[in-house]
Amino acid sequence: MFTNILSRNDFETTGVDCICQSINSLLQIWEIGNDFIKENGAITGITMSEFWDHHVVTVNTSFILLHQGMEALLKAHICGHSPMLLLEAKRNEWPTKPGNKHLDFSQFHQVGGESLFITFFATDPPNHMGKHIFYNLIEEIRTIRNKIVHVGHKNNIEVKDALSYALKILTYYFGKDKWLEFLRDRYRRNPVNINSVERIPYFWNTINFVWENIGKAECRKNLSLERQTRFYHCPSCSVDLDGLASHEEIKLSLLRPNDPLSTTVYCLICDREHDVIRQSCDKEACPGNVISVGGLEKICLTCFK
Repeated sequence: MFTNILSRNDFETTGVDCICQSINSLLQIWEIGNDFIKENGAITGITMSEFWDHHVVTVNTSFILLHQGMEALLKAHICGHSPMLLLEAKRNEWPTKPGNKHLDFSQFHQVGGESLFITFFATDPPNHMGKHIFYNLIEEIRTIRNKIVHVGHKNNIEVKDALSYALKILTYYFGKDKWLEFLRDRYRRNPVNINSVERIPYFWNTINFVWENIGKAECRKNLSLERQTRFYHCPSCSVDLDGLASHEEIKLSLLRPNDPLSTTVYCLICDREHDVIRQSCDKEACPGNVISVGGLEKICLTCFK
């Protein structure tokens, strides 16, 4: 019989980890380049485009990892029906007869390439984007990945396209908002990240990185954001451990629901809802009317004063 048969959850975990790591590897390069250009760009004349060209190997490697993550998600869905559908071996080679010795599931080759995609679409796949759209997405990713593998060091993929593909895969398979949830969960599971305050600049950088490289319009397709969404401070994330105003540039809370009478804001960083009241800010130059009432004092979530 088979032993150590992989589950849907096994493949989903692998797929999500691969795709999140592909995003994080690009984020790390962007942070280094962004900081350098802010400090030395005027002197050196180096642009972000030139910086990315220098790191073409990292960009290409991250895309290969993205492709691997995509295949793992396809296998996860197939596995939800039966992991036996993943096996390439003929049935007369399966160790399922009485008296057959035990064989580890990983010893058998699994379907890949065109056979994997045909099997995936034969098993009633999720339909968050539409089967034709996702099929075309798969083909595009396969083509780019093959060029990278067979051509080598040449720059075959733009960073904005790599990010866009990563978000589209997660949105198709899991639905909107999940990519941010996965990055948040991955960060929390890292034993190094003991100080929760560090999550604030981390998530700000992550979202800012995605927005800057693929644009807010494209980002909205993968988040539950309306076109005219306005962002506010978070009553929790915009203060430091001493309760003092901090991270003043970071606004990642939005009204939920997004209407003039809403009395709740939801924060993309801490993944929590906070109660607010709707009244005009008493600061003369501030047009805000979303006021936090959770602490001892009222705080305007527009100017955070």
